[in-house]
Amino acid sequence: MRLSHLLRAAWLALFAMLLVSAGPVSAQGYGEDDGEEDYGYGEEEEYGYGDEYMDGYGSSSSRGGSTSEILTAMQTQFNSEIDMTDLAGLFGPSAGGSVNAGPELLNQARSAYMSGNLPVAMKLYHAHLAAEYDQAQDEIAKLRLSKLLSRPVWNIRFGVSMMVRGDIEEGYNPISANMRTASSGGYGGDDYGYGDEGGYGGDGYGGEEDYGYGDEEPDYGYGDEYGGGSGMDAYGSGGPGRNQPPPRVVEMLSGTVDARFKEVIGSVSEMFAQRFAEHYKAGHFGAALADVTPPPKKENNRGGYGGRRGEEPEPEAQYAITDEFSPNTDYPLWQPGLLFIGEGEHESMLDKATEAGCDFLFHFDVAIRLEGKKPPRNICRCRLYHVGSGKAFAASGAFDNYEVMASKQRRGRGRQQSEDYDPGTAHINDSLDQLFATIKLKLVTADMPELSEKAAEYRVSKLLSGDPGQVLERLAEIRAYQSRGLLNEDDVAKAYQIIAGNDGLTLLYGSDEAKMEVVQKMIDVD
Repeated sequence: MRLSHLLRAAWLALFAMLLVSAGPVSAQGYGEDDGEEDYGYGEEEEYGYGDEYMDGYGSSSSRGGSTSEILTAMQTQFNSEIDMTDLAGLFGPSAGGSVNAGPELLNQARSAYMSGNLPVAMKLYHAHLAAEYDQAQDEIAKLRLSKLLSRPVWNIRFGVSMMVRGDIEEGYNPISANMRTASSGGYGGDDYGYGDEGGYGGDGYGGEEDYGYGDEEPDYGYGDEYGGGSGMDAYGSGGPGRNQPPPRVVEMLSGTVDARFKEVIGSVSEMFAQRFAEHYKAGHFGAALADVTPPPKKENNRGGYGGRRGEEPEPEAQYAITDEFSPNTDYPLWQPGLLFIGEGEHESMLDKATEAGCDFLFHFDVAIRLEGKKPPRNICRCRLYHVGSGKAFAASGAFDNYEVMASKQRRGRGRQQSEDYDPGTAHINDSLDQLFATIKLKLVTADMPELSEKAAEYRVSKLLSGDPGQVLERLAEIRAYQSRGLLNEDDVAKAYQIIAGNDGLTLLYGSDEAKMEVVQKMIDVD
């Protein structure tokens, strides 16, 4: 088979290179990345059967090698003179390690996600696919095709950021039920131009920090179990990484980030999150961990729709309790599937999104203007960028609080036909429609096609020399082709060795304990 020939050629090249190498050889073999993909946004192509599908990870760099002992063993294995399973003794005790009941790595991935650390969760998820193959068949089958990325994905990774420009640093007056208008803020009534009807303001909407959400916090379409809110330091808190004793309560979502978005863009943030959630929960961006829900929080009358707080909940009743994972303070979760990248110009946010491993970035650009005695004007637009190219390929319409005020004033004069019509909701939905129409057209993933041998061969060649920061993800995709019958066990072993050196073989044949040690090392290195 051509894939076997490809792997054989790669093996021979690697073996020859290592035999003549005068310097020390890396045992990890993670390699280097020296290439960029070509992500096109043009005509739809026949993904899965031609070169277009294969524009995934890619570079032409070579991998590292292994120790002389492993080289000897792998040369013997390559010549089919020993049983592959005999290599297990090289990688740790043959007696069972710590993984005895179920897919431990998948459980850890879920725990990390519930703790607000999506980057670590996805590394553990890919480790589950790579190292717990027999138990990972259901998850492997979730592999989808992203036509825009021109590669298979288990999930598309999104970041979100914001830039605020203007004359003030607080009191942004975004579109919300308590938005200040001429009638509500003492700015002179009729000289503002919208009359006394006001609508989005006045005495009936509570304090300035409510943002019109009433007596409960919005759940953005996910339900209360996702949490978010109190108990977090700036943008998520808790400290990065793993192994942070003692056990403690950890929230999946950052309430601080959510509060900042509400402060600056008000109801736009809630409605955007709801739209995103519809796609995310349905698996349109990939189904990996999309079903993860932390334990429901205890009812405690602290709902945020009116800012009323009841008794603080008992720690053991709220969210996930873990001594293993902490929220990612560098890139906390705003919503499931949405990492908060930060605030700043979109160029710098794209750099950070690259660091965070995002495929796409939602960037909110907010302009605040003061016009005489009128309330602040808040104009916002959201653009969607492809992180790899830095190009924006979708944008919302403008979210303009003055437009909402004018529409509300016209409704007050009898120009709107329905009593249920809400100018703010209608305005935000109209502007979001422009963005999500493109998302639906270009970002929703498709079923994986039946791959031709040529397409599979090309894709595997990309994986063998791919991004060194995506070792576990590359190994997981190798497993997907094994599951489809495109690679046999020998092919997989060769690919694992080329991609990850000795560590790759440990993930195949090592004890459970040895596998866990390798996974931890790979996560720390990545």
